[in-house]
Amino acid sequence: MVIMVRLIGLMIAGLGVAILARPTLLSSLVAFFREGNRFYLVGALRLVLGAWLLLTAAACRLPGVVGVFGILTIVSGVLTIALGPTRLRAMADWWVARPAYVLQIWGVVATALGGLLVYAA
Repeated sequence: MVIMVRLIGLMIAGLGVAILARPTLLSSLVAFFREGNRFYLVGALRLVLGAWLLLTAAACRLPGVVGVFGILTIVSGVLTIALGPTRLRAMADWWVARPAYVLQIWGVVATALGGLLVYAA
């Protein structure tokens, strides 16, 4: 179970590194998920990942860190579903319009948080 937490952390860190190398990747991902009802898929995925993190937190090296990640992931999943497609598309459009350096800053944040999650597992 802890291996899955490490894999989640590696995926987050890997995405962060990819965004650092190519900031337009984040814009492409946001543009992909803004189509149709894909936001609901993102919300459901966040709920599942958050629940998984909460369930496995006790078995991890730093259970408090993994638990906080789980809670934040569940909250983001609920907000993703509750805000609805219209508001989320507006937020997605705002993100796509950001300059490359802003996206790279988020790449650094994602890399650091993913690394923390790997260490905490």
